[in-house]
Amino acid sequence: MLVAEQIIELENIIEGKSTLARMQQLNQLSESLHIPAPLEKKLNIICDGVVNIFQADFCRIWLTRPGDLCDNGCTHAEPTQYHHRCQMRTCCLHLIASAGRYTHTSGGQHMRIPLGCYKIGMIAQGNGTKFLTNNVVQDKQVHNNKWAKELGLVAFAGYRLVSAAGKTKGVLALFSKNPITPEENLLLEGIADTTANIICSEQTNEALQDSEKRLRTFFESATIGMVIVDLNNPPSGPNRVQYNPAAQKFLGYSHKELEHKNIADISHPEDLDKDLALFDDLVAGKRSSYETEKRYIRKDGKIVWARLNLSLLQDKIENKKYSLATLIDITERKQAEEDLKLFRYLIDQSNDAIFVIDPKTGKFLDVNQHACKMLKYPCQELLTLGIDEIEINNPELHSWEEYIKKIRREGHLIVEGVQKRKDGTRFPVEMSIKYITHAKQDYLVALGRDITRRKKMEKKMTTLLTKVIKAKQEWEMTFDTTIELVVIVNRFHKIIRCNKSFAGFVGKATQELLGKNCYAYLRCDTSKLEECKQHQPVEKTIAIDDKNGLSHWFYLNCRPIKDKSGKFLYTVIACTDITDLKETTNRLIESKKELNNRVDELEKFYEMAVGRELKMKELKEEIKKLRHELKAYQVNDEQIP
Repeated sequence: MLVAEQIIELENIIEGKSTLARMQQLNQLSESLHIPAPLEKKLNIICDGVVNIFQADFCRIWLTRPGDLCDNGCTHAEPTQYHHRCQMRTCCLHLIASAGRYTHTSGGQHMRIPLGCYKIGMIAQGNGTKFLTNNVVQDKQVHNNKWAKELGLVAFAGYRLVSAAGKTKGVLALFSKNPITPEENLLLEGIADTTANIICSEQTNEALQDSEKRLRTFFESATIGMVIVDLNNPPSGPNRVQYNPAAQKFLGYSHKELEHKNIADISHPEDLDKDLALFDDLVAGKRSSYETEKRYIRKDGKIVWARLNLSLLQDKIENKKYSLATLIDITERKQAEEDLKLFRYLIDQSNDAIFVIDPKTGKFLDVNQHACKMLKYPCQELLTLGIDEIEINNPELHSWEEYIKKIRREGHLIVEGVQKRKDGTRFPVEMSIKYITHAKQDYLVALGRDITRRKKMEKKMTTLLTKVIKAKQEWEMTFDTTIELVVIVNRFHKIIRCNKSFAGFVGKATQELLGKNCYAYLRCDTSKLEECKQHQPVEKTIAIDDKNGLSHWFYLNCRPIKDKSGKFLYTVIACTDITDLKETTNRLIESKKELNNRVDELEKFYEMAVGRELKMKELKEEIKKLRHELKAYQVNDEQIP
């Protein structure tokens, strides 16, 4: 009995020493897992530790990950080769670490294990948090008892690796040639918990790194400008403000150049105070975000607009604050708005009333200020009306659909009508209407003009035109019925018009004479044509042959006609027939010569009859009488041209 007690006591001492040694080894294993290393390396350290500390034949760790070999050689994806067929291809167990008898992780049917297949897959699927057997050769839950017997394996233990939230992360499993004691089971459960924590921690770090990488990629590749301000660094500290490439491009500066710029350097002075006030409220916690539109000054001096959206970001773990700003380039939109304002201003300044009309209803969609002024309506009130409420006696408006079809067919109409103002007064208008389709929407654009003054002018013009036509008819009647020869010529001496008297005199048709040289019919000295270009009045007597070749004498009067500015228009030539007068003059000249001869004879006779007093007296009286007649002829001679 004493020997038996001593043996038991010795076993307890040996077991105590063994447990102490394992605890030391577990502590060393735990410390080795705190060094920075990839997750796969840490899991291999755990597998090696389990094999060494618990004398396991081999140890393996699988992690739950998305299926990746379903179409690339996974044996469980094939429908006939194994009865452990994968039923869920979205995820499976990936063999990550292995130590002991098997150190490989690739190849073989255990490289990927479907959830719910084999004991490993069943553990991962949630059928208990662990499975332990010390009789692998006979346990029916073990997949291959024959294989276990051939290797001399005795025990199997599998532990589901679970996160704090209860999510399966994988499975740690081992085979041993020795039974696994309850104490060893507890230690293995602790290793499984440690492994799960390491997996969760590393996956969290990887997720954070991936997230940070994605955020950095997003920050760098974003098409809109982004700016991060570190509110924990002093204003002049390094890396306080980070601009992504889109922001750098928007501002026209490189990354290095922006490191030395502050917000005042790149902001428009007129927008700076407002922006800084909003930013100060953000930093002070008075607001969590704000949005505004502001101007920036690019490196090239150009002014650009951006919609600035700035938010406060807080890192509660490290107790740090950042601001994230997005810059959306709205320069083109602002320019378009300015252009639209200018366009609207110009439209409102138009002297024509402009209406935009819904072709379906005839209601006004938009009007300019002149339309309101012309119709004496406030703009908002006018926009509640339609074309039929201001148009008077327009028969086409009674069939609006047909009217619209007509406009669409012709594309553009110009019509006159009568419109009614708000005060009831009526006035004539001219409407220019066009059918327009824009962005799949149909519109009528009408330009209206008050034509009251034009109508009055048209009435006056009609009256004046009637008078002008009458005067023209009277002038043409006088022009063609006068017996004088009248010719109108241009600066090149070409006949542009002649009356019937001239055409009849030269024996030509009126149309035939147009374009002919005037000197061909008026016997002008062609060597003196340059004198005609002086456009001075001319009066002279010339001989012109008629259509029969008989010569006639004419008194020619040339009068140049000029406009108010003194510019030459044409010359009017009037020819008065003085043939009879010329012949009479010639006869008078001959009579004068005959009388002069008789006077000379009488004077000679008087000298011969000096002695005869009585006779001389009679002769003197005769001479006196003859001289008196002679004076009368001389007066008539001076009047002859």
